[in-house]
Amino acid sequence: MALSSRKPKIQRVEIEALKFCPGIAVWTMWGACGADHFATGTTDDGVTPNCAFAPEDVNTWALMALGEVQRYGAGIDWVQNNSTVSEPCFEGRTATGIDFNDDRDGIWWEGTAHMVIAQQIKGDDHAADALLTTLRQAQRLAPNTNGKGLVAACHDGVTTGIAGFALLNRLHVGATAWYAIAEQWYNPFWGTRTDDAIPHAGE
Repeated sequence: MALSSRKPKIQRVEIEALKFCPGIAVWTMWGACGADHFATGTTDDGVTPNCAFAPEDVNTWALMALGEVQRYGAGIDWVQNNSTVSEPCFEGRTATGIDFNDDRDGIWWEGTAHMVIAQQIKGDDHAADALLTTLRQAQRLAPNTNGKGLVAACHDGVTTGIAGFALLNRLHVGATAWYAIAEQWYNPFWGTRTDDAIPHAGE
């Protein structure tokens, strides 16, 4: 994928909406369903933490938005330990990436790109580069690829923990976009490089 070296002209995302769910501060979800990771939110009552499933993105996105690596970096370790999965994907060869949740039934390439960005912010360049190399391979070798975009998953039916929502082995705008963002070392929540300080950190 050919990417411009110019800094994208994207306005900084206003994160006030991330700070509060209805009456619930996002950071109160930290540890609400187990140590060292974020809960996905609340049940329909708006108060009880939803512990029915544990998605990857609440942890990687939270680090992108909030920073505070010394605290929330543990959520990235949690994803690494609970959502990493390997499966045949590259013309019969095994690929390793990140699942949507913690059932490890298939790679979610969009989530794998989230993890690259989070690892870059965390300062773990080795882990970030290893996943980025795998994403480049997925662009070229995953089933149903066209050599340009990324597919959502290596096979149809990767579960998410959300009823009626499964990932398919189809070209996917979200997976492709997040891959492009990861290649640029870009934090889309702030419009900064992933190795820049996150302005929110410490507030």
